[in-house]
Amino acid sequence: MRARREGPREGDADIELRHLLDLVQHPERVANFTTTDSVSVLCQLAAVLAVLAARLAASCADPQRMKPDNRLLTVDEVAKRLSISSHAVYRRASSFPFAIRIGRYLRFSERGLEEYLESRRGR
Repeated sequence: MRARREGPREGDADIELRHLLDLVQHPERVANFTTTDSVSVLCQLAAVLAVLAARLAASCADPQRMKPDNRLLTVDEVAKRLSISSHAVYRRASSFPFAIRIGRYLRFSERGLEEYLESRRGR
């Protein structure tokens, strides 16, 4: 991957994205990079990471994106729905993909719990 010296053309972003995806799939190709190539790729990856992090932060912080039916449940509410003790919920919290830690409090996504229960039905 050589750095471009000319101005961007239509479709350049797609070409660069394909190159980055190719590197993800074949990281051994980095061994052939020059220092300039390495700097260029690292800058592109840093830009992608920054944009992805910003989009994630915006989606988590935007209350409009959180649907009203997805409220946060307490440990006791989850224990009741799972028919287990609240102590068991605390013990298993790290294995629940719908668990959310807010400071020292532990909360659970109601929609996440429903999806979790649905995926376990019939087992």
